[in-house]
Amino acid sequence: MRGSILNFSAENARGIITASDSKRYEFDAGEWKESIAPFRGQPVDFEVNENGMAVGVYLSLDETSPGGQSKKEISKGWQKRFSLVEKAGGPKLKEARNLPFGERCSVSFSFLAFFFGPIYYLIKGMWRKAITLLGIGLVAVIVLEFVLGLFNLPSEIISSFVIPMIFATRAVPDYYKKVVEGKDDWL
Repeated sequence: MRGSILNFSAENARGIITASDSKRYEFDAGEWKESIAPFRGQPVDFEVNENGMAVGVYLSLDETSPGGQSKKEISKGWQKRFSLVEKAGGPKLKEARNLPFGERCSVSFSFLAFFFGPIYYLIKGMWRKAITLLGIGLVAVIVLEFVLGLFNLPSEIISSFVIPMIFATRAVPDYYKKVVEGKDDWL
């Protein structure tokens, strides 16, 4: 049977699949047969046992994500990051502080987005967000320059990091929303 992951809780070691027959099936973490953790939106193939539980749950590689990207096109690295975003409480990263330092850095900062900003977003197909974040960044730089100028403080070094930091800290959650949730909005 085919479906997609609706929810997965690492704490409870259980998940829920919405199946193609419009029913929901629970599964235990032991039935997940992939090397990466399950996360919301992943298309899966599975069987149903006599108790109505999903068993033998595998990624369905011939399907596309809600964002329209083929699962074959999503690298293992991004799949791992998406799994960490789920573990961190979704794209708002509400539970990120509970992650180990390395995992927290992986979901909350992108070096490529820091160095390439809007170009990185354009390559990832998030042009709306690139325009929005660039606009927000420019307004923030103007305000920061004005405020620091009032106090005769040097602003060149500080303001040169504002726009890169905005892109770097938003890249992973924004790409998660695009690929996993299928949301490609302006903010």
